[in-house]
Amino acid sequence: TIPFDEKDLASEESLWSLYERWRSHHAVSRDLDEKNARFNVFKENAKFINEFNKKKDAP
Repeated sequence: TIPFDEKDLASEESLWSLYERWRSHHAVSRDLDEKNARFNVFKENAKFINEFNKKKDAP
């Protein structure tokens, strides 16, 4: 897993950095068009996971 928090989701730049960390960790290589398309999916998934984890941690 790649740990992340709210600041990683705060902007397109920080999300892109998180995506690049994820790609590096999983040794995923993509051409630029594929990378851009997959980034949009990654971005939505990261936001979903963050919201799920916030609910799980709530009292």
